[in-house]
Amino acid sequence: MKLSVLLTVALFTLIGSNNCANAQVPDSVVENRLYFVVKAWGHYKYHHRNIMNGMVDWDEALINCYEGIKSAPNNAAFNDSLKKMLDMAGPIIVINGPVIPAVPDSLDLNHDTSWMQDDIFSSENYDSIFKVFEVFKPSSNVYVQEQWPGGPPTFESDDKYSSELVNCPEEKLRFLALARYWNIIHYYFPYKELADIPWDQTLEDFIPQVIEANTDYDYQLAMRQLTARIDDSHAFFLSDFYSEFIYGLYPAPFLIKQIDGKTILTRVHFAFVDELSPGDELVEIDGFPIALIRDSLRAWSFGSHQVGFEENLNRIILGGSDDLTSCKVFDGADTSEVVFSRSQSYGTDLYSNPNPIFYDTVLPGGCHVGIVDFDKLEVEHLDNMFDSLKNTDALIFDIRNYPNGVNHEILDYLFPNQIHYCNFTSLQVRHPGRMEYVPLFSGNGSNDPYTGRLIILMNEESQSHAEYTIMPLEQHPYALKIGSPTAGADGNVGRIYLPGRILTYASFLGVWYFDNRQTQRIGLQPDIEVLPSIQGVREGRDELLEFALSCSIAGTPELEQITFGMSPNPATDEVNIVLPNGSNQAKLKVVNMLGKIVLQKELSANTNQVNVSELPPATYLVRLETSLGIVNKYLMIE
Repeated sequence: MKLSVLLTVALFTLIGSNNCANAQVPDSVVENRLYFVVKAWGHYKYHHRNIMNGMVDWDEALINCYEGIKSAPNNAAFNDSLKKMLDMAGPIIVINGPVIPAVPDSLDLNHDTSWMQDDIFSSENYDSIFKVFEVFKPSSNVYVQEQWPGGPPTFESDDKYSSELVNCPEEKLRFLALARYWNIIHYYFPYKELADIPWDQTLEDFIPQVIEANTDYDYQLAMRQLTARIDDSHAFFLSDFYSEFIYGLYPAPFLIKQIDGKTILTRVHFAFVDELSPGDELVEIDGFPIALIRDSLRAWSFGSHQVGFEENLNRIILGGSDDLTSCKVFDGADTSEVVFSRSQSYGTDLYSNPNPIFYDTVLPGGCHVGIVDFDKLEVEHLDNMFDSLKNTDALIFDIRNYPNGVNHEILDYLFPNQIHYCNFTSLQVRHPGRMEYVPLFSGNGSNDPYTGRLIILMNEESQSHAEYTIMPLEQHPYALKIGSPTAGADGNVGRIYLPGRILTYASFLGVWYFDNRQTQRIGLQPDIEVLPSIQGVREGRDELLEFALSCSIAGTPELEQITFGMSPNPATDEVNIVLPNGSNQAKLKVVNMLGKIVLQKELSANTNQVNVSELPPATYLVRLETSLGIVNKYLMIE
């Protein structure tokens, strides 16, 4: 499988690609026209009443007019073909309805309508396009439904041509796939503005890639790369071609993770414990150096941030066929080769969890600690768990996994009152592009809430529901997050069906902190950063849990004694930074919500004044690197 991928890439590089335009019209002109066709088609799809009511098959309209639009010898002919498509929608119906209230641009994904005024459109086509916008009233749409009453959008009915048994459909269907996906994201993806590359630029980039992709490999890769452009770790991609030839149906007998820039085995199937060990560096697999494999398959990966991208790439690397193959590993002293066949059973065994749901222990130093595995904890366990652990000095919640929906009920054991859980940006299904903030409150409060230290273990495997679970827990007055940033993919998951038997996903419900701080793409940030080491993996140690299992952490009620002091917060001009106990120098980094470092400073006194007057008002992450470790806090600048 991986070998065929590499050969295909090499062959593609040698033979190049076809010209997308006809002989008379330059590529750039054709691509520019198709750019505006995608926008006009999507605009009608979500705003024209006849299309919304299902009276017109709008996919067929695009398909039937595609060749005329693409091959038009001049702009007049292009507008004639475009008008033919727009006329298929029928008359533009004006109905009475309430005045649509104005909202800030931040809550309107479709606030930029300047494209309608481009001089590529004839005056007649412009009038039609603008009138559809002008007379629009929120209404139901056959292409979009609600996942639950009042909930986010779902596109289950928008699946035409997605089940046809071809991996690379004909060109007009490839163009339909691009237009369908681009517009769904344009109107309904709440994190569109957080993408690294503007969504309009993505449309420009992928028009030639998709319409020129006339092989299975080219088309499937183009659509994988298109869907990865939303920078969301929920952007899963499924197709028969991808599953068989890229991802692979059979996993290897080990798991891997990037540690210190190396690909390290973190878990080994019991059938290979005499030949492979956790902590071994993967040097070669399937006969290719691991660096070459990573580079060749990188185009197929995705993620909200770089660590998540590498995690998803690791999963792609491990899959393959069940043929006999081999790998080479380096154990720190010697390199050895191991022959194996992949098996579907390996995945089940490697991801099995032998931990108890919860247990307690007394640490050296005398503090009493409870450890809870959220991978196994369910609502029915909560009474027994808190009865057993309520008198501990600390609870360690391990959420480096996907929890089982205890996130609301557990709050009744931890807080005296209902809490402001988070804010949603909820998409209005009847009004494409329009969002609204929806505050979520949860919990009934307890007369006897838990008052010990609450330690949360998290890393890049804490994704989606795990992040949603951590968000209220960290509001506990003695909460302490240990580990590394979470996956940065918060929100629900919705499916999108595309020609080529492609099923892809995205988040269609935005999730933000109760004070509107961002979680998507950056993840939840640990108070104390602890990362696994290669040596720790070799020794079979859980270094995050080890760090938490210390009375200096679990038995310390005040967070400032472990991390650092920062005041005032919010700030305007200056911030006072007090270093953690035992540290007399540190490196300060202030990071914005796009992950960019905006201020750096060396600190050498116990109390340091930091000038922040040149930073614009916003929320920032203050990252302090000391000899004792890396600690984080949020700073508001007004």
